[in-house]
Amino acid sequence: MKATKLFALLALLCASIAFSACSKDESDSIVGTWRFNDSNVILYWDNDVYNAKEEGDVEMLDDFNRTYRGLFFTFNGGKLIATMNGQTGSAGSYTISGDKITIKDGSSVLPMTYKVYGNKLDLLFNRSSMEMFMGALPNELYMFDEVEFILTFNKVD
Repeated sequence: MKATKLFALLALLCASIAFSACSKDESDSIVGTWRFNDSNVILYWDNDVYNAKEEGDVEMLDDFNRTYRGLFFTFNGGKLIATMNGQTGSAGSYTISGDKITIKDGSSVLPMTYKVYGNKLDLLFNRSSMEMFMGALPNELYMFDEVEFILTFNKVD
């Protein structure tokens, strides 16, 4: 009886070690090169929400889509390389904690939320992080309580 319990315990221990050895770190899912594909803007004010994509606001989204059409991000081992229209920018770094990613480029620190699903990557910027990313925003975006920007990328490799 003791041998059976001991054998069962050892089998369970071996199985759990095998599964944990095979499990992939969540941060590994972002590794690779990603090409900008699409955007969305969500506006919040006085308990109301306006989702540009759901509302079919092509005019608002076209500006963002044109701006980032040639943007590529390559994430690998904590290093980040951004390429825009074939021009490679400076190399930065990134750290991941849960669903949060922080990108650092020199003294700039850009916190955001990320989600990888299949071959797609969403980067969610709040108003402050989007200002750091793209500079001044259109004035009308400052009249809302909060603004979220979602940039969607497709995996290239």
